[in-house]
Amino acid sequence: MLLKIKKELDNCSRPLFFFDDDPDGLSSFLLLYRYKQAGKGIVVKTYPVLDEKFLNSVKDYEPDKIFIVDIPKISENFLKKLSMPVIYIDHHDICQIKQDNLIYFNPHVYDEKDERCVSYWCYKIINIIEDDNRTKINSINITETNISRTNITEKNISKTNITETNIPKTDIIEKDISKTNTAEITEPKKIDKDENITEPPTKDIWIAMVGCVGDWLLPDFKSEFTRQYPKLLSQKVNKPEKALFGSKIGQLTRVFSFILKGQHKEVMSSIKVLTRIEHPDEIMKKTTSQGRFIYKQFEKINQLYQELLKAVKKENIHENILTFFYTEKQWSFTSDLSNELLYKYPDKVIIVCREKSGEFKCSIRSNKHKLPDKIKKALIGLEGYGGGHDYACGTCVKDKDFNVFLERFKSELN
Repeated sequence: MLLKIKKELDNCSRPLFFFDDDPDGLSSFLLLYRYKQAGKGIVVKTYPVLDEKFLNSVKDYEPDKIFIVDIPKISENFLKKLSMPVIYIDHHDICQIKQDNLIYFNPHVYDEKDERCVSYWCYKIINIIEDDNRTKINSINITETNISRTNITEKNISKTNITETNIPKTDIIEKDISKTNTAEITEPKKIDKDENITEPPTKDIWIAMVGCVGDWLLPDFKSEFTRQYPKLLSQKVNKPEKALFGSKIGQLTRVFSFILKGQHKEVMSSIKVLTRIEHPDEIMKKTTSQGRFIYKQFEKINQLYQELLKAVKKENIHENILTFFYTEKQWSFTSDLSNELLYKYPDKVIIVCREKSGEFKCSIRSNKHKLPDKIKKALIGLEGYGGGHDYACGTCVKDKDFNVFLERFKSELN
């Protein structure tokens, strides 16, 4: 399947990429785009469905193929209106849509416990070597279990329209922000296993590591990464949270996360520049004008984030739960805050909530409680939605129902 996806990427001239607005999604796009050196990228800032609202983007660009990476759900109606091949790479709940033009890869199809993130798989895809019609990707087995903490980012939902900005080769990155509804899904599409899997070269390994660390994964190419970039990550680091909050690669991951939160023109300028960055030192050591531009954008957002982080006090902790509420109007930090607070308070359930437009949008984290079922039960009869991975979820609940939801959820933890 990975080789098949690579051939689909090789055999197109005008690909359109939809990707999630977090380090995993951004890294996945960068890996595919930088390999292909063609196409257009659209950042999907919606909870978390790609639906008919994006058909105009498809119509305007007229792609010969569409690649969707790290988007949790796709509307069946959206897919039905697409005539070109669609390649969908994800690691959330298995998509049940069956359609002739859909090529779908999700590690859960092979092993329900395998949550390796999309940037991991995109890295493997672009580094496949074909030799005498045999695939070499080394050191992964599609059925092997490699469990990591992955993150669901709380999504901003607004009606902002974003203009387009040119990127290299006259291509465009576009940031779409719109309201979405969950889609009905149907019968699963059968996926065949890959046969041979062995060690790839290391094209853009630093971008892949950013995406993996951002999704709480230390991948099987960590040793090669630390050999190439020993100052970014020590080989001794064996926990993803240590990498994320105690290393230079973790800081670079936050750079990727925070530049997606700025003003839309700045976001698209930053992504444009990232398509051209050749070495992480350009950003971390500010050795080029392009790297300095990226780091400057990060610093502006990071200042706001650090102010919020300092506002979290011990008074926010009640028994085994830490709750933190904020009303930042421009950008969401719920996912970033919840991850860092879980690192600081590993024995607590973390609930970070942002109040905006009559809703509470929350990121919930835990090291020991599996969250999706508890959230589902707490939402029964209420106006809201939520879900994600076992230990990292997002929710959005109307303010009139939020107190009921919160009390129900707390009771589910007992």
